[in-house]
This record gives sequence, C-alpha cells and structure tokens, in this order.
Amino acid sequence: MIQTLLDIIAPESCLECGTEGLIWCEWCRLQHDPLPSRCFNCHAQTDNYATCAKCRSKYGLGSVYVFGEYKELNKQLITSLKFECKRHTAVVLSHVLLDLLPYFDEVPTLVYIPSVLSHVRQRGFEHTALITKHLAKLGQIPQANLLARTNNVSQVGASKQKRKEQIKDAFRLRLSAKKLPKHVILVDDVVTTGATLSEASK
Repeated sequence: MIQTLLDIIAPESCLECGTEGLIWCEWCRLQHDPLPSRCFNCHAQTDNYATCAKCRSKYGLGSVYVFGEYKELNKQLITSLKFECKRHTAVVLSHVLLDLLPYFDEVPTLVYIPSVLSHVRQRGFEHTALITKHLAKLGQIPQANLLARTNNVSQVGASKQKRKEQIKDAFRLRLSAKKLPKHVILVDDVVTTGATLSEASK
C-alpha cells in the first residue's frame, strides 16, 4: 500500500529516457538485446543458453539464462531493487526474464534462491521471491517455495574460492517440499561464479 501511494505521489522515471511511470520503460527495454546464447561460465557458444559439457559436469546446471552483464543500466536496476527497496523494479525484471526464456515442452516450476536472512531483514522483503512472483504471474508459470537458507554468510566482495567455500551446503529443502517438480528454473538476480546456482541445484 505504501509503495502504491509513493508511486502515485512521486512516480519513477525511466533510467534511460526519463519518461515518468516505470524505472525502465517498455520502449527502452525493447531496444536492448540480451547477451548471445553461450555457456555462462566459459562463454563458449551454445544453443538456448545451455551450459557446455565441460562446465555442466562441474556445475551440474543444464542452462543458465542471463540477460546482460552486471554493469551500467543492469547494475542500476538490481541496485534499485536490492539496496534502494524499489519493489516495482521486480516487475520490470520479470518482463526482462520472460522475454529471455524459451518455449518449454513441459512447463517448469520457478524456484527462487533465498538470500542471506540478515539482508532480507534489512530490506524488509525477499527480492528474488518478488521477481519470481511477478515472473510466475506474467508467464503463467507455476512456482514453489522449495529452498531454505542454512547459513547467514554474505558473499559480497569474497573471492571465487571463498565463495565456493561459503556457499557449500548453504541450502536445504523445506520440510513442505514433499514432491519435487520434474523441471525447475532457479531464479536469482546476479550470477558471479555460478557457485550459488550450482549449490542450490544440488
């Protein structure tokens, strides 16, 4: 209710063109193409953002759909959601992700990757859950709250090796997760080393 009221009193302006309404208007969003299809780790060219055979054996991830590099406009959007508490940015990001996903013969289930609990308390909401909620509604894709965090260690600024150590066994299935879906899409905001996605998929 508070966010809706703020949007009426002081609506957001597009980060690119300045038009009032959304933090990134549809016109500007449609002018940006996603990254070419490639393996998220080694950047070898693949179809449908599939992970190459070598990296798949290492990370256990079938495909990783990435819209763009974490810099400039993309970084501003993520920052506005995570650190400036602009929840409506999740709506824009859900459109970006839906445009990126291919057609699936069998409908997958969306599962968000939970953040460190202290970060959730600071911002007052779980930003990955919010993105997933809007993506599920927009694409009419089922979602399930299957993962829980087992530690409270922040990975911000950590080295690649440190990230791997910190994220090990950082997730567990919720007690309510009695039946796992056959196909799952994990939803996260930023892919750095792939360690978080890999551990969550396990």
